[in-house]
Amino acid sequence: EDCGTQVVMVDMCTGTRVFWNDVRLGQMKDGFLESLVERYLCDIVCPRTYRRRQGSREEDLNRRFGYLKNFIEEFNVKGVILYIIRFCDTHEFDAPDVMDYLKKLNIPFLHIEDDYSVTTIGQLKTRVQAFLEVIKD
Repeated sequence: EDCGTQVVMVDMCTGTRVFWNDVRLGQMKDGFLESLVERYLCDIVCPRTYRRRQGSREEDLNRRFGYLKNFIEEFNVKGVILYIIRFCDTHEFDAPDVMDYLKKLNIPFLHIEDDYSVTTIGQLKTRVQAFLEVIKD
């Protein structure tokens, strides 16, 4: 936001994707505990709960990242910054697929891999500013 844009959503393991949808009560035959288990292990899309591909690659990407498309449409997102902390293996594993998915949606994105140190703030700001200039209306 210091670069002159508005961040409308942050998709992190401890952010929006975890809190956006409620537990579906009454839909599971085994009750509340089963509903909770279903919510946290199946409904939250996270690289740590990656499941084997089912169907075509496109179906797999939609199953795994369709929630991003919903957020992009709902919040009128103009571009995505895919920020991966170096050595976070599970998210690094997902990054190529997320980028493929965003390409199919024709959403501009900036992929940043960083070691989460203060010494790179200037470089990151420059890259973000350049990206914002590209996607500016």
